[in-house]
Amino acid sequence: NPQDNSIRQKALKARIDCLLGTSGAGEEILIAVRSFARVKSLNSQVEHIEDAFYGFVKIIDSKDAYTKGHSERVTKISKAIAVNMSLPKEKIRMLEKAAKLHDVGKIGIPEAILNKPGTLTEEEYNYIKMHPVISEKICSPLLSLHPILPIIRHHHERYDGKGYPDGLSGEDIPLEARIIAVADCFDAMSTKRPYRERLPKERIVSIFNAGAGSQWDESIVSILVKMLNDGLIKNMALYNP
Repeated sequence: NPQDNSIRQKALKARIDCLLGTSGAGEEILIAVRSFARVKSLNSQVEHIEDAFYGFVKIIDSKDAYTKGHSERVTKISKAIAVNMSLPKEKIRMLEKAAKLHDVGKIGIPEAILNKPGTLTEEEYNYIKMHPVISEKICSPLLSLHPILPIIRHHHERYDGKGYPDGLSGEDIPLEARIIAVADCFDAMSTKRPYRERLPKERIVSIFNAGAGSQWDESIVSILVKMLNDGLIKNMALYNP
């Protein structure tokens, strides 16, 4: 009847097609539409909470002119590497989320340590090494972020197992974390920091080539170096030699 057709149209608009072929299922479809509306509302709330997390990152980045925009730049270069590797869209989406939040734990590190112009003491460096774990703890209450927690936790692991916090090595380190590790170090090298000026492209390439296979995944380094040599990163306004 016309009423059933109206309900079916609403269900169709709500992308609920699993019941459309069921005879006499008007009431069930209406329940499904209402359920979908509730889920959509919850998803919207989750998105707002995630936005709040990203807001924390912007606050952290803005605390120091040297790192302003750091997480955004790391996200862009990480995505560019992932696209070059032809990773699935869902993996790229998760990678972007993790890259945005990888340093949120620095909110728990004293500014005097983060912005120290000289060499860090062993105790101060141990503070710095806590930030991936703090980032993971900050993000863990939100279920939608659980898939990216290992990426956040392990973005400072080294390919040779000498990184932190868990000393993972090789392919035991999540691929997305290995990508962020390269993007993170690239941004650190290509921007001015309290302890040094930004490095020229040739020096950055030399450092990455020397550390390929030990500090970083060699295959990811080769992609970054090619992007640098092809001028792709300059075109992305991430690096201005």
